Amino acid sequence: MNIVDRSYTGTQISELQRTSLLTENYNGDKVILLLPSRLGCDSQEALMSVNKAILIGNLGKDPEVRFTSTGRAVARFPIATSEVWTDAEGNRQERTEWHNIIVWGKQGETCGQYLAKGRQVFVEGSIRTRNYDDKSGNKRYVTEIIAQRVRFLGGGGGARIAPEDSGGGDDGQGGGLPPVDDDIPF
Repeated sequence: MNIVDRSYTGTQISELQRTSLLTENYNGDKVILLLPSRLGCDSQEALMSVNKAILIGNLGKDPEVRFTSTGRAVARFPIATSEVWTDAEGNRQERTEWHNIIVWGKQGETCGQYLAKGRQVFVEGSIRTRNYDDKSGNKRYVTEIIAQRVRFLGGGGGARIAPEDSGGGDDGQGGGLPPVDDDIPF
């Protein structure tokens, strides 16, 4: 972070208040802004962005695992999240959203081994939208969650049985056998 120390005129302070860099009740004559170092000292606005998705849902189908030409695994599977509410007339309403999940590397292989349709998972990752042309030449857009973390949760009844001896052990990256959470009492 760089500390930017400079004086601002009343008009500049109003602009800073408009862009939420200052509170509306600021009445001082000196402003100190903390800006990310990549912006440099000349920038008047701090840029910030976050691309984070956190989901808990159930798999809509078994994961599909493929391998790139370099041998890196990539697993794809949809998960469903639902929200339930009561409308103004007192009727129960439900909306289900489907999310396309992409998991790379050893974690993707593990998902392919132990996840199955109906299984509940926790997914943390970033949102990506890509486009492609379909067979008719129409441009299509797909939004996906590129997972950095996937945790297997109980429920859903779609759990696959882990082999007795995987032979692989833990590689230090969370790629070993997942915990068997059916025995956990809570």
